[in-house]
Amino acid sequence: MSLSPNYTEAIGTHGYISAVTGRFDEALRDADRILNDRSNLNSPLGGWSPAMACAYEIQGMYCESTGDFDAALENYKTARTHNPKDSNLAQRIEQLYEKLRSVPHRPASPASGVDELYSILEVRPDASAEVIASARKALLLKYHPDRNPDRPDWAHEMTRRVLEAYEILSDPEKRRLYERHQR
Repeated sequence: MSLSPNYTEAIGTHGYISAVTGRFDEALRDADRILNDRSNLNSPLGGWSPAMACAYEIQGMYCESTGDFDAALENYKTARTHNPKDSNLAQRIEQLYEKLRSVPHRPASPASGVDELYSILEVRPDASAEVIASARKALLLKYHPDRNPDRPDWAHEMTRRVLEAYEILSDPEKRRLYERHQR
């Protein structure tokens, strides 16, 4: 099914307003309609779609309202890829990172099935040493303070977390002990 762009935009607006006012049943229904509309997959706007961004943002708002901050963050990041110019999404992502940092020790999201150190490095628990090393390198570049001049404290904190996770997961003995204590 393919909806007209104006109709899709209207659905997105309605869904967003519903989410902001806490009517998530309506909002999620609208988000599903947008995500299932195949015309949004080939947006003429250079590969990104404001309607898709809106749908993922609605899902993120719902996840955040239920306390599933990991899923909310993933939805907001996906929304940002569909609408990179939306400064409100960047602000939401930063606020969510602040919430995540304020929790002293948060267990992994039950939905993800991945524990904390693996989620920090964005790898699966069965990842090889090479995959872990590659993830470390990519994340250190991603979180480098020079690439995040508007958020230096966040960049330093994320770099510290990546290095700590790598220190444990790159050493076979430390990794074995860590996994034993996680069970």
